[in-house]
Amino acid sequence: MELEERTNEELATTPDAALPPASSADALALAEDAVLSRRGRRVLPQAYDFRRPVQLSKALVRSLSIAGESYAKLLAISLGNTLRLPVTVSAQPLRQQAFDEHARGLANPTCLGIVELPPLKSPCLLDIDVKLVFAMIEKLLGSAGTATDLKREFTAIEARIARKLLQRLLGDLREAMQRLLAVAPNLKAIEHNPEYTYILSAGEPCIVLPFAIEIGDLGGQLSLCLSLTSLDAELSGDGAAPNRDARGAEERREDSRRLALVLDSTRAEVVAELARLPLPLAQLRQLAEGSIIGLRKQVDEPLKVTVGGSPLFLAKMGRSHSKSAIKITRVLRPRENPLGGALDGQHLSNEGKR
Repeated sequence: MELEERTNEELATTPDAALPPASSADALALAEDAVLSRRGRRVLPQAYDFRRPVQLSKALVRSLSIAGESYAKLLAISLGNTLRLPVTVSAQPLRQQAFDEHARGLANPTCLGIVELPPLKSPCLLDIDVKLVFAMIEKLLGSAGTATDLKREFTAIEARIARKLLQRLLGDLREAMQRLLAVAPNLKAIEHNPEYTYILSAGEPCIVLPFAIEIGDLGGQLSLCLSLTSLDAELSGDGAAPNRDARGAEERREDSRRLALVLDSTRAEVVAELARLPLPLAQLRQLAEGSIIGLRKQVDEPLKVTVGGSPLFLAKMGRSHSKSAIKITRVLRPRENPLGGALDGQHLSNEGKR
């Protein structure tokens, strides 16, 4: 029953406008399968992949996207300075996959870096198109940087240069992820065959951050595969969806300072309420200059003071420099005002409204 409700409500998201025209036989058959959701909309059931359940919170997706954009910018600068060539790196939408699905999609041969990423418990995979690696090696060795021999492993000299290149990429990764999580990347090994890189269980959910790289006229792909279980455990020790602030300590202080300046310069309406009294319209029509309205309130009863429509204080009516004024006598307790008692109990002198 629970699965049926989930299928009807959460997984069937096609509204009426998305249904096929009713003129064709196929459309009529599909229309018969349509069901009414709890909100009264006609929707069609859609296929659900149990191998890829949605486990990413919006906060985690946002934080990883920010880290990916930062990594792309750092890569473009770092590789451009190293190769003395125009380099463009663009971050692509992240995706969630089972590890074996990601591994099967990798080219063979390729350049795979097996990376330890403490404090994450599980290693990650840094995959870069092998033709890009050969092009970078040739450029660093003085050639034009056009990859030719792609179907072979690195020689001893090429392997040392490739390791240096991957370590440079990992340095940029450390800097890009420091707002999300302080990591210390360590390149453990370089492999060419994806079949030798099953560092995680086949069905373990992973987050893949893909990037498109253009070095001069040559283009290729780079991807970073992280264990979702390990990342979730580190960002949220209680197992809840991670919701960590992606800002650094200095940025938080600067944002707090700016917010305080904005709040200090914001003007709020302060209203001292004398009384509220319902009157019939017939009596209101008889009111004129000199009419007296009796209030259901004692003379010495405190006034309610509201700020932006929210009651925050109790006050007494008085006079200050020949003008009407109020004196704060009490700050309402947190449960008595919606701002949680954020204001202190100092006496204030404000011009009131009656």
